[in-house]
Amino acid sequence: MAQGNRRTIIKNAITIGAVLAAIQIGIVAYYKSTSKKVPIRQAINERVDAMKDLPAPMREMRRIQLALNDYKMNNGGKIPADLKQLIPTYFDSVPNDPSTGKPFEYRVEGTRYLLGNAATKERGAAAGSGANKRGEGGVDLGTVTEEEKKMLLASLDQNAPVEKFNYDPSQKKDPFRPFDVAPDVQISGDKPPLQRYNVEQFKMTAVLESEGQPSAMIEDPSGHGYSVKKGTKVGQRDGEVIDIMADRVVVLETEVDFTGEKRTRTIDILMKGPG
Repeated sequence: MAQGNRRTIIKNAITIGAVLAAIQIGIVAYYKSTSKKVPIRQAINERVDAMKDLPAPMREMRRIQLALNDYKMNNGGKIPADLKQLIPTYFDSVPNDPSTGKPFEYRVEGTRYLLGNAATKERGAAAGSGANKRGEGGVDLGTVTEEEKKMLLASLDQNAPVEKFNYDPSQKKDPFRPFDVAPDVQISGDKPPLQRYNVEQFKMTAVLESEGQPSAMIEDPSGHGYSVKKGTKVGQRDGEVIDIMADRVVVLETEVDFTGEKRTRTIDILMKGPG
């Protein structure tokens, strides 16, 4: 029974995540087709308001979810602890749930958020397994893997009803890894070994000293080790080592978000633990 519930949860999360991805693609198109940039709030509102087939509560939830996704992009993958943190960039006040007339319930658990009924249900749920406690919509909608994202977008017809979308997550990678909204990267076998993996997949194994300059050893997922120093390119998005510390290597990545603006972020390659 628990396994069946988990499959349902994963399917619901991926389906809703696909809808959000499609909406954001539409926002990208809107930005590209407009000579004058508009505020992100206006872009989201115009896109969501056009979804007349969705009930009012669902439209408001979509509006909040897109705002949360944009907030995560602009804050190093972190989600706000409270919806008030979306004010005033995305809203003048916390949106009300049309079904209750009160502000939407919102709750953060680790790297996922719960919105609306999911937050209310889990707040009052009795202790039990995670799979049994999570109701529909209770999974972080930003937790779809890059591989699944590409498959979803390839299969999704933006104008089709959600019910027509069907995706089998079996034998795929963990669907609860953080969703990456950066542009897809084409993996090439011609790239140097250090640029064939995501930065997050490397582990630091040692700190070295070479000609007075700090360097470090990092290890890829297959166990191969490499020496890096400041300026070394690491990762599939041309990340660059900018600092080497006793317990981590700091890599700077530059990427273009869905508004067309360049943003930078730092990623830590942490020292590998024992064992």
